[in-house]
Amino acid sequence: MLTSDVGTSIAATTPTLTGGSNYTYITYGFAGAIRTTLLQEAETVPDANKAKLLVLNLAPDAGALDVYVTTATDDINSATALTTNLQGGAGSGYIQINSGTFRVRVTGYNKRSDLRLDIPAVTLDSASVNTLILTASDGGVLVNGITLVQKGAVKNFANTQSRVRTVAALTHGGTVASSSNGQ
Repeated sequence: MLTSDVGTSIAATTPTLTGGSNYTYITYGFAGAIRTTLLQEAETVPDANKAKLLVLNLAPDAGALDVYVTTATDDINSATALTTNLQGGAGSGYIQINSGTFRVRVTGYNKRSDLRLDIPAVTLDSASVNTLILTASDGGVLVNGITLVQKGAVKNFANTQSRVRTVAALTHGGTVASSSNGQ
C-alpha cells in the first residue's frame, strides 16, 4: 500500500509473489491518478557482448511512441526504431541488441521530428538485462526516462526539454508572433 504524506492510501495492490524471486514495484502517474505495475526480474541473461532491453511506456497521455537506440551521432532520419507504436501502458517485450553505450531518443509515433525525450548516453553492459521506463512529464506529452538493470542499479533521466505554445485569442483577426529561444 502506498500512502500520501498525510496517511491517506493512494494505491493498494495485492500481488502474487513467488518466493526466491526478485521484483520491482513501479508507481507512476499524477495526484488522483496513481497507477502501479509489478516487474518480475527473471529474464534470462543474454550472451556476452549482447544486452536485452525492455521498454515500458507508462506515460499514457503521451500517446503512442517510437524509441530509437543509436550511436551518439546517428541521424534519427536514417535510423530504424528499436520499437514503434508503443502504446501507453504497454511494453515492447525484451529485445536483444549488442551491448555498448547508446543515445536513446523517444518520438511520437511515426513522427521523427516530434522528439519527446533525448538521452545522450545509456550504457547497456555485456550480458545484462535492462528496462527503460518512460513516465509522464508535468506537461503530459514529453516523457521522462528511468533505466533499471535487472537486480541492479536504477538511473533517472529527467527530461530537460520544454514545449511552448502560443494561443492567439484576439478579435478582428489580429496577428500574433512569438519566439522562444530563437524559434
